[in-house]
Amino acid sequence: MLIDSVNGVEKQTIKLMDVCRMRHTPIITFINKMDLDGRHVFDLLDQIENILHIKTAPFTLPIGVGKLFKGVYSIAENTFHTFNKEEGHQEIIQMEGPDDPRLVEMCGENWVNQFKEEYEMVTGGMDPFDHEKFLKGEMCPVFFGSAVNNFGVRQLLNAFAKLAPPPMVRETDKRPVSPDEDAFSAFVFKIQANMDPKHRDRTAFLRICSGSFTRGEKVYHVRTGRDIRLAAPTAFLAKDKEVIDHAWAGDIVGINDPGLFRIGDTLTDGEKINFTGIPDFAPEHFARVTLLNPLKSKQMAKGLAELSEEGATQLYEPLKSAIPVIGVVGELCSSTCSSSACRANTAPTSRSTAFRLTESVGSPAPRRMSRSSPTNMRWTA
Repeated sequence: MLIDSVNGVEKQTIKLMDVCRMRHTPIITFINKMDLDGRHVFDLLDQIENILHIKTAPFTLPIGVGKLFKGVYSIAENTFHTFNKEEGHQEIIQMEGPDDPRLVEMCGENWVNQFKEEYEMVTGGMDPFDHEKFLKGEMCPVFFGSAVNNFGVRQLLNAFAKLAPPPMVRETDKRPVSPDEDAFSAFVFKIQANMDPKHRDRTAFLRICSGSFTRGEKVYHVRTGRDIRLAAPTAFLAKDKEVIDHAWAGDIVGINDPGLFRIGDTLTDGEKINFTGIPDFAPEHFARVTLLNPLKSKQMAKGLAELSEEGATQLYEPLKSAIPVIGVVGELCSSTCSSSACRANTAPTSRSTAFRLTESVGSPAPRRMSRSSPTNMRWTA
């Protein structure tokens, strides 16, 4: 869970947290943008506990803030990770404890005194980290840093590797699937188009639930009943990606999607099962899609269809109008959908917008539209 140190807990975070709580998902929190002037450490921790209703257990604490941000101190390891934005130099120094005199030399007495007060409150006044509560989604480790500068991220990834639960049993429409089984099974949980702006690529992300996978093997696509070959499975970490030869239960693998996959699709060695429990969000905001350039009608239709297949929107066709309507979860999705579809499906030499989102449908509560006017709308994707 990413928290902005300037804005604190935001509206969309609350909504996603409700889904995680419903599914008892373990959460690790990263408080970002510590190199900017933001809220106090304990204001942020109080917001997480009071608004998101989850206990916090800081694993690191910042020293300094904004332009005077000096680094983060690891409570468990007694190490200080130095931050120097101008030089881009980072160093992890082993300390004897929060009273180590080297902290004063590197950070200044005022910042160290403030850090010691926060350290005492965290270690003496807050509940210690409980791994069982973490696995139930009742407590989250908290880390501080600056993601754009790749600072403080290493501590988070190391903790993720130590604390995250192993692959779990997954429910299907016929039987539970254990990760210890030899037979391969996986499901598609995300589809992303145009990850590489230089190519019109489309990637389907698989979670492997059991067995192992080898590059080039054929697997059974349950929904279509076809055998398909997965030629170039890819592993992603932020912007970096690499083609892999093997993957096992618990791994996330990206595969090229020629338009075959949909969210929720199941892949197996041949068994006809379908994984269940994949969340689907009901749209809360609706808008008409108005075509500005009549010559781009095919591109618009293709763009909207792709966005619907990715799960970003739900597409509706009014029975008494030719203007399509899209439904999205949040307002940000509307602008994202518009820019993504234009970028992917307009001519590369043209910078003009082919279509735009016009007035909202359903006011003040968009959900009311779909309940009160079911005969005026047809769901298409």
